[in-house]
Amino acid sequence: MVLKQTYAIVNLCANQNIRLSVNLSAMDLEDSSLIDFMQHLHRLQPDASRHIVLEITESAAMRDPEQALDILNQLAAMHFQIAVDDFGTGYSSLAHLKRFPVTELKIDRSLVQGADLDTDGQIILESTIEMGHIMGLLVTTEGVETQAEFDLVKKLGADYVQGFWLSKPMPFDEFKLKHLVGNHDQLVQHL
Repeated sequence: MVLKQTYAIVNLCANQNIRLSVNLSAMDLEDSSLIDFMQHLHRLQPDASRHIVLEITESAAMRDPEQALDILNQLAAMHFQIAVDDFGTGYSSLAHLKRFPVTELKIDRSLVQGADLDTDGQIILESTIEMGHIMGLLVTTEGVETQAEFDLVKKLGADYVQGFWLSKPMPFDEFKLKHLVGNHDQLVQHL
């Protein structure tokens, strides 16, 4: 299971100030055994949850908002950060969203793509970033693929950027070598 693998590497990442994100599906939010499983992991490594972001989609949380709220409150009590992933693509209910113990809003690529060339798109993106900040949330823009998109989301005040502009997905062993062990210059210097 992904959560077990995440817990196995969390100490490596925590030492480098890297957050690990794990997606929770709609089925996860409806699974009554999820909390027991998470509490078990939490008892084994209580500090690990501070370095793990649990990502939910708007649509997953809205399938059964009361059940999702109960599960998310219990996860937040264990100090997990909770992000709403792909924000702007679902049928979001801001009334429900403000009730959830969310710490981060991840704005979907569809709101980022081309916003540097489209005034209306830029207004929507800027408003969404502002709304997230007004709600006291960190804001991540997903799918940033160009320098122009990066420059725009930086100018608009996004807290984090995610996308190919930074890096394409890579196998864990490559990530570990590049980001957890040290960069090439440091390795060469020690030889």
